Amino acid sequence: NLGAATIHITGQSQTNSELTSFITGLKGEDAFSEVSLAGVGLEQGVIKFTIDVSAKLTNAGGRSS
Repeated sequence: NLGAATIHITGQSQTNSELTSFITGLKGEDAFSEVSLAGVGLEQGVIKFTIDVSAKLTNAGGRSS
């Protein structure tokens, strides 16, 4: 078992629906688990956010151990 890596994604969006779609897309990917919105704020009309996800590490052949 190779384990998992935690990935922190920081970004910005113009609309709440864009952010929601992005998070929903991450949750729909088999490679990611434990997708959570770690932080969100509004700055000059722009939504700034941080998302934490866990990704299963795989060997070079693309298969998880």
